[in-house]
Amino acid sequence: LRFAGVEPRIVSDGIGRNLHDHPNVPLFFLSRHQVDCIYPQIYSFYRTLAQVPLAEGQSDTCYVFWPAPSAMKEAVQRMLPGKVLPPRLYAGPGKEVLRRAVGAVFSTKLAERAVDHLYGIVVILGKPRSRGSVRLAGPSMDLEAIVDPAYLSDPQDLQTMVEGVRFARSLARAGALESWTRAELLPGPLVRDDEAIARFVEKQAITTYHFAGTCRMGESEAHPTTPKLRLRGTHNVRIADASAIPETPVSALQAPSMLVGHRAATYVLEDMRGA
Repeated sequence: LRFAGVEPRIVSDGIGRNLHDHPNVPLFFLSRHQVDCIYPQIYSFYRTLAQVPLAEGQSDTCYVFWPAPSAMKEAVQRMLPGKVLPPRLYAGPGKEVLRRAVGAVFSTKLAERAVDHLYGIVVILGKPRSRGSVRLAGPSMDLEAIVDPAYLSDPQDLQTMVEGVRFARSLARAGALESWTRAELLPGPLVRDDEAIARFVEKQAITTYHFAGTCRMGESEAHPTTPKLRLRGTHNVRIADASAIPETPVSALQAPSMLVGHRAATYVLEDMRGA
């Protein structure tokens, strides 16, 4: 806050820290047959890195079977602007222009034929160890926050993703998928050793929009939020969103965030009844 020109009322070094997300990388495969799966995404969960200190049976990675005909247009419209546009253009009309252009391309017969024979396997890091931060850029609410997700800054995260890419490839060559897979398009057959796969992951990793943790709850004073979701140092402020989650589950955060909000409402009602 002082960096942004705002004098703080409460000193809590943990606020804005512990930011984490579920980064992902997509692998794409050319199919011998037309992909006729109507579900946009099919999920599976797996313990990719055995040495990760997690409970027995706990997965650390999510694998998503991604049929291009039912999901690719929307995904490219959502993801491509953030990958190719500089911040200045992304914040302006450039994002919408690019999305409309993507929609026009996908409406052509050539694109339809190509997409009909394409599927992906998305590797999502479910238990990241890397931690980033969120800071204010200044006292004005019009200024965008300074967000540093610090993806893959912990070497174990990169190791998990490299093993995840290898496992996703093995899925495309095994069982029922083996007869369907004509060729690997991304990362491609030239990306084979760990170093090359690591470079691919570092270059292609994108957000899954599961940001959490910047006001994590816990027992100690190092946690900005108490286990009952009260902001430490205040009387009537509770945190009721994903920022209170200290460590994300291997899942999307819609349901966990609703659970946090429900518990916050419950605690408020309990306080009101006890007053």
